[in-house]
Amino acid sequence: MDAGSAPTIADFEPVTFAERGVAVPFTTPNLCQARLRPVSKGIPEVMIHNPSGGKGFYVVGWKGVAGLFALTLHDQLLIEALGLLREITPDRVRQVALRIASTGAGGEGAAAIAAKAAEADRDAASLTQLVIITELLRAAGAGDITLTQVVTGDDGVETRVKGIIRAFAPKAGLDPEAIFQVVEQIADVLGPTGLKQSPVPGRLRMLAGDLETMREEIKAFLGHCMGGDRQVGEFVLAALEVTLTAFQTLLVQVDKDVTDIVRLIRAWRTHSAPLGERLSRCSWILDGWDHLRALWLAAGTEEYFERRQALYEMALYVPAIPREMTDWTAGAQSARAAVQVQRKWVKVNEDWRTTLSAAEVIQRNERLKAEYR
Repeated sequence: MDAGSAPTIADFEPVTFAERGVAVPFTTPNLCQARLRPVSKGIPEVMIHNPSGGKGFYVVGWKGVAGLFALTLHDQLLIEALGLLREITPDRVRQVALRIASTGAGGEGAAAIAAKAAEADRDAASLTQLVIITELLRAAGAGDITLTQVVTGDDGVETRVKGIIRAFAPKAGLDPEAIFQVVEQIADVLGPTGLKQSPVPGRLRMLAGDLETMREEIKAFLGHCMGGDRQVGEFVLAALEVTLTAFQTLLVQVDKDVTDIVRLIRAWRTHSAPLGERLSRCSWILDGWDHLRALWLAAGTEEYFERRQALYEMALYVPAIPREMTDWTAGAQSARAAVQVQRKWVKVNEDWRTTLSAAEVIQRNERLKAEYR
C-alpha cells in the first residue's frame, strides 16, 4: 500500500457538503455508510467509521480501500465503478450503485428492486421533462394542451408541441434548436426532487415524508426510554429535525426557482453549473438518511429492544451537519441548532459499539439495500 493509500485517523467536522462526502451503500460491515469525497489531487478518498467503534474516522485513498478489508463481491464491483466517476454527488453515486446492484452482486432480490428503482428514476426525469414542456406551452399561450396530452402524444400533439415551442423560443430569447436539450438537462437535475406541480411527487419529497413519519414514531418511542437510550434517541431526533427543516427551506427555494420556467431555461445557457448545483441541494441534504429510515423500518414496531438497537446504530450513521447548511438555508436559528447537533454527534460517535457479527451485518446490509430504494 502506498503512502497515499495509508489510512489516518481524523475527527470529522466538515465545513461543506462536498467535504462531508457522499454515503456509499456498501454491504461490507466496516464500510457501511462510508463516505466518498473528492480531494484536490483528483483521486477521491473515503471516510470510514473507526472499525474499533472509537473516536474518529479512517481517511483512506480510494485505491487503498480494497486492501483494508475483505470485501463482498458487490463492494468490489462498486469500488471499481465509482472510481470512474468524474463528479461525486449523491445522484451520481446512486446511479452507479443501482447499476451494480442490478447485476445481482448483492442478491437476486436486491437486483430486482435496484432495477425497478433505476427505472423509477428514469421515469421521474422523463415526467419532469414533460411537466417543464407543459409549462413552456402555457407561457407560449398554448395552455389548452394538457400534461396528459403531452405524455400520451395522441392526435399529432407531439408535432404540434415541438412547433409551438420552436416558434416561441426566439420571442423568449431562447435558442429554438437547443431548447429541448436544455429542458432535458434541467429535468435530469430536478428529477430526484421533482416539481411541485407534478402529478407524482419526486423521490426526495417522498423520502422527506417518510422521515417525517419516522420522526413522529421516534418521538413516541422515546416516551418509553430512559437514561442513555433516551439520550441517543434525542440525538437522532435532533439531527433529523435540523435536516428536515433545512430540506423544507431548500424545497421552497427550488419551487421558487422553477416558477418562471422561461427565465430558468434562459439562465441555464450561461449559468448551468451554479444553477445545477443550487437545484440539486436537496439531494445533499438528505444523503444518507434513506439508510437510517431503512434501519428504523427493519426494527419493526413490536419489540422495544429491536428499536433501541436500531437507534444506537442510527446514531452512528447520522450524517454530520456541515456549516454550509446554514449558508444554504440562511437561518440563524438553524445554525445554532446545527452546531448543537454536531457537538452531540461527536460525543455519540466516541462511545457507540455494535453487537452484530460480520456475517449478520453483511446479510442485514444487503437486505436493507433491497428493502428501501
